[in-house]
Amino acid sequence: MKCPNCGYEMPEGHLLCEKCGNEINIVPDFEIDVENSISETLSTIVDEISPEEKDKRSENDPGEEVLSKEERIEEEFFKEPSFLVNRKPTRKVLAFLLLGSAAFVALVVAAVLFVYMNYSVNYLKRKADSLVSKGQYDKAINYVDKGIKLNGKESGLFITKANILYAKGDVDGALDIIEDYIDNKNVDTDTRSDFYSLYIDIYEKEQDYSQINRKLLECSDESIKERFGAYLADVPSFSIPTGSYEGGTPLEIEYGSGGNVYYTTDGSVPSKDHGTLYSEPIILEKGEYDVKAVYINEYGVTSETAASYYLIDLTAPDAPIVNPESGSYTSPFTISAFSGNVNDRIYYTTDGKDPDEENGILYTEPFKAPVGNTNMCFVAISEDGVASEIVRRSYDFELKANMTGEEAALYLLNDLYVKGKIADRIGTSLDGKGIYSYEYNSLVEISGSGYYYILVEFYTEGNSNKAMTGFMYAVDPYTGAAYYFLNDESGKMSLLPF
Repeated sequence: MKCPNCGYEMPEGHLLCEKCGNEINIVPDFEIDVENSISETLSTIVDEISPEEKDKRSENDPGEEVLSKEERIEEEFFKEPSFLVNRKPTRKVLAFLLLGSAAFVALVVAAVLFVYMNYSVNYLKRKADSLVSKGQYDKAINYVDKGIKLNGKESGLFITKANILYAKGDVDGALDIIEDYIDNKNVDTDTRSDFYSLYIDIYEKEQDYSQINRKLLECSDESIKERFGAYLADVPSFSIPTGSYEGGTPLEIEYGSGGNVYYTTDGSVPSKDHGTLYSEPIILEKGEYDVKAVYINEYGVTSETAASYYLIDLTAPDAPIVNPESGSYTSPFTISAFSGNVNDRIYYTTDGKDPDEENGILYTEPFKAPVGNTNMCFVAISEDGVASEIVRRSYDFELKANMTGEEAALYLLNDLYVKGKIADRIGTSLDGKGIYSYEYNSLVEISGSGYYYILVEFYTEGNSNKAMTGFMYAVDPYTGAAYYFLNDESGKMSLLPF
């Protein structure tokens, strides 16, 4: 046997389709007024088999009470058989037999009607709908619950029950049923649409359009989204993906119908009060675009933000050329850098960090390499702010001198003694109360003069702690000649003879 609803081949004897849950009726579905038609049929039979009796009652006793059809059926059925008293038994017997047949037919029909009324899901559902129209919600739910017991897979019964509960004011009960069945894979599209329709009615009455939008966003049935699209605030999309493009590229924003899209190109989050109303493609000219867009439906619900970034007609400059190459050096050398485009700016760092316009030193001219180990990074930045690849250099510069920093301190003590600044070559002060000492600080290049050891002066008197005097000295690492070392607030270094 094949299911008349979906065509599935059903095992013999089964009354429910295992695939779609449709009930296979043993007898044809009766309409609600079938009960009335039974009474009318039986009454007609009585009128046809005993018209003489009807006429006699009218003629003999015009004032006699006229019996109803049901009463006449009962009278004919229970009165004494006419073949016992009538002189024409054949006619009476025939009437009795016809009446008995009619009664038998009525019993059979009544039995079928009883089965139909108690075991037909379609009948129970229509009966429930009839009671709902009369406002008899509790009775209607009883019929629906009976149908659910007969066929728990009939999703139409559940939407009927949800509607009844909502009609009688039980909103939570209706929502519980909706949440259980609205996205059930076994629910057909029409019934699912009914569930969504009721769900929207409930939240629309509360003006909670955000909740309606959230539920529609969760739906995987595109036909449902299309039907209730006005309530949906889906994220808009861009016609081209993030990337680099030529100038004059048009950018379109795709979105749902009924609402509006607002966008920005500076990376800020758009809204109705902040942003541009989208009405035509955005022409991306030369530059950078951090585009963000939101869709606001006709109920005022705002979607999540769509974002994309575009770099238009911007070419990264060539990496700068830096000389010399990385390596170890013992003699002073100069570091230079240049770019193939005179409009490019070069920035560098001396701590190994990546340079940029904010965290870097602007290169203006060649400079002497610092003493010691230095990790330098260089980058070229175009007029449009696009950075080149970074060039890295590592220099290990140890000056090859005639003396060390500690030996330079001895040269300084001797020079100070010779010039009468201290009492002896160990640093005793002229008044004999304290001792001067000199400690190596660094090796620096002084513009126009070359490299010098820088030494700091300390003074110790008696048992007091050693303290800096504030004087600094410079010693030539090749000759041992000593000078006062001056370094003003601008960073300018200079030498002053004793």
